[in-house]
Amino acid sequence: TLLSALSSNVKFIDLNKVNLNDIKAALTFDNGKVNIKPFDIKYQDIKVTVGGTHGFDQTMNYNLKFDVPAKYLGTEANNLIAKLSPADAAKLDNIPINAVLTGNFSNPKISTDMKTAVTNLTTQLVNQQKEKLTQKGTAALTDLINKNTKAKDTTQAAKTEKEQKTQEVTKKASDLLNGLFKKKNP
Repeated sequence: TLLSALSSNVKFIDLNKVNLNDIKAALTFDNGKVNIKPFDIKYQDIKVTVGGTHGFDQTMNYNLKFDVPAKYLGTEANNLIAKLSPADAAKLDNIPINAVLTGNFSNPKISTDMKTAVTNLTTQLVNQQKEKLTQKGTAALTDLINKNTKAKDTTQAAKTEKEQKTQEVTKKASDLLNGLFKKKNP
């Protein structure tokens, strides 16, 4: 009952195919509860960390942390991923999804933070695209600045050369005029 209820809440894992036979877990007993120290289960490319307590009366309080590749988070996530290039999609981090199992073994209550996980994925995608656009904008701005600086340098060099020629002409004209007036004065 517990596994089928969990399967209906986390569609990205087929719990019927998870091998639970060879699990080794550290157990302690405290106040009529069985405490299970967190242990890992691997299913395909999903890691699940399980830990918590249950009582001899079959009440339970377990926390499961799934480390899930983004591609398993459903159609909404896959639609977002489809907009990425394959290289960008490969850079996506696995998304943590938490599940809490309470109630008892015959009537389990399961809650997940699946919506938060999809929001985290969306945030990750937005940040990735924002970084990509920022890099493109920075590169374009750098190119523009470099082009304008080169054009300005060329213009500045032309201005400097023109000023030098103007100064030379002015000096020659001044020398010529001075020469004319000096000859008349004596």
